[in-house]
Amino acid sequence: MNPDEAEDLRSEVMGVLRSASCPKPNRTKNESQALSELKSNPSIIMFLPANKGRATVVLEKRIMKRNYYVLPLYRVKKWKKN
Repeated sequence: MNPDEAEDLRSEVMGVLRSASCPKPNRTKNESQALSELKSNPSIIMFLPANKGRATVVLEKRIMKRNYYVLPLYRVKKWKKN
């Protein structure tokens, strides 16, 4: 591609990007506010994404710490039986 073609393509791409608009949010204002409140709570852990989607998993830190060592061992034992 010569420099003139590259500049034309670059200009065309810039025009498309400038005219593009952001998609409408898929959460309501209340849902967004609730998520931000959860994120600001130091006793809560949030995971994104969950199970091949954009689900939100919310756990309390004390529950996570209690199960942190148990869950991996269960998975290893289950895997070794197969």
